[in-house]
Amino acid sequence: MKKSRIFVGIDIGSITAKAALIKNNKLMETLVIPTGYNPVTAGQKVFSNLIFQTKNKQEDITAIVATGYGRASVDFADKAITEILCHGAGAHFLTPDIRGIIDVGGQDSKAIALDVAGHERQVRGRHWKIPGSHGKGPGSRAG
Repeated sequence: MKKSRIFVGIDIGSITAKAALIKNNKLMETLVIPTGYNPVTAGQKVFSNLIFQTKNKQEDITAIVATGYGRASVDFADKAITEILCHGAGAHFLTPDIRGIIDVGGQDSKAIALDVAGHERQVRGRHWKIPGSHGKGPGSRAG
């Protein structure tokens, strides 16, 4: 019998900590909790609650990826990846013909161009600016 491949993604944001469990390329469960004052505790809690809800064991997990501003605080993750790279990978997984993502957040803004395989594509000489930003704050420049 072929063993299931189970992946967990954890996003530690300034307001909420999110987790998603993917089993055999199918989204099985998601969970959102308040981050609170301690991103380390939030990461541990959102992960353990997700594992409990899905009736899995930590040793069943193939890999754990962390993202978000608190990604470095998830010390049990196998890999930490920036939010915009995760957005690109997720968008490509759901809709393979997507070629770009713009993330306008409360603290900053980011953009990524994707190639046909869903990997980051370098775009030279392309910068964007939100009108009225005067080069300061969210969205003033990406690239």
